[in-house]
Amino acid sequence: MISCIIKVIINLNVVAKVVRIMNLWNSVFLGALGSFLMFIGDMLLYYDKKDYDSNDTINSIIEIMKNVSVKRLYFGGILGPICSLIYIMGLYHIVLT
Repeated sequence: MISCIIKVIINLNVVAKVVRIMNLWNSVFLGALGSFLMFIGDMLLYYDKKDYDSNDTINSIIEIMKNVSVKRLYFGGILGPICSLIYIMGLYHIVLT
């Protein structure tokens, strides 16, 4: 129980240090970086050179996902959660303004 409390206190100290170094331009940069990396992850997951039928989007996406390599699928899937955290850190500029 005490070790859990100590871990929470340490995590709060880390968050406090991150907030101290965040200024407006750092936060804007993190938000832009997170959104750009999220775009790259989405392109890794869903991009295909072939055109698809816009009337049947779900089946087209399923066909694209069937042909994606495993490395590309994992890398694109891992970028999503990581970039969302960076993107959320970038939203701190709203608090700063």
